[in-house]
Amino acid sequence: MTYLIISDFHLNHKVSTKELKFYKQLFLSVDKIIINGDFWEGMRPIANIDKFIKSQWNELLQILKDKSAIYIFGNHDFYEIDEQEKALWLTEAQKVFSSISHEYRLNLGNKVYKIIHGSQFRHPFMINSALFEYLYYKVSKLVSKTFLGSRIYNFIGGKWNRRIIETVIPTLQSNEILICGDTHAPMKSDRYINTGFNFSGNYGYLILTDNFEKLYFGRM
Repeated sequence: MTYLIISDFHLNHKVSTKELKFYKQLFLSVDKIIINGDFWEGMRPIANIDKFIKSQWNELLQILKDKSAIYIFGNHDFYEIDEQEKALWLTEAQKVFSSISHEYRLNLGNKVYKIIHGSQFRHPFMINSALFEYLYYKVSKLVSKTFLGSRIYNFIGGKWNRRIIETVIPTLQSNEILICGDTHAPMKSDRYINTGFNFSGNYGYLILTDNFEKLYFGRM
């Protein structure tokens, strides 16, 4: 069985035809899909779950449903949305995904992949205000459309990745491998994998089988 682990789409009701085609082909090419958080953007004033569900992105939701996909919550799923929109997203997610949680463990051979979004591991002194997150989101969306986007994410997110390797990996069992998103900086080491991000023409995802493990990232 072929597994796809992917995260950080930050989708809203605006649809990129190019990205939609890319992800439809990718989703259809695998047996099982695990979305590791932040599939849609729950930040005000961007969030509008009703428009998102009714948009052409619904074609991806149908594929995810057909493949009994698994969903792991990210920090932007419910970032600033009100209770009504939260209920709408939960209702839709329950229709689409076979499993919804904050963590998922995948056993393949003698390895155990611990899949978690990763925002839980951010530095305690990192700015976590709504204004900062909104400005960072808007700027990163613009910058990520250029060749500088991945370089900036690798610089900033790379520091978060290294911190996770230093502080979290030592707490795992010897056969456990941690898979995260959140930092938007793709990375693969012996015990830690970050799948990067998927917006503004950039892609990042992990393909797993019983004897195969490969991280893919780049621009479409």
